[in-house]
Amino acid sequence: MPDVFTEEGFQTFWGGRPGFKDRLAQVEQNRRTCGEDMVPMHFGYNQIVRFTGEDSCQLLTRMHDYHTYKDNGQTYSGFGLYVDDLVKCPDGRWRIRTLRLSYRLLDGELRRKG
Repeated sequence: MPDVFTEEGFQTFWGGRPGFKDRLAQVEQNRRTCGEDMVPMHFGYNQIVRFTGEDSCQLLTRMHDYHTYKDNGQTYSGFGLYVDDLVKCPDGRWRIRTLRLSYRLLDGELRRKG
């Protein structure tokens, strides 16, 4: 997963609040959040791409995530929007430089690990 993010200049925003500025820290947070005790599913659809330059674009993705806990079948899900800034890197691959997620609806609770 680290390869989908840029090494330099990476940053995240969660509901408008600043998050990680290190791609490896973001990947580790994803692993901690989902852990081994849930089955996560993320669906992105109706994507809209707006090119902002020859090697840059902004991507709007409508998102639905659905997580099921293995121990009791409890679910946590949400609907939201990703607005990501991507850049075309020297190796020709497009990577996320800025990741933004804003939830519009949450159903259930994400268990916090202590």
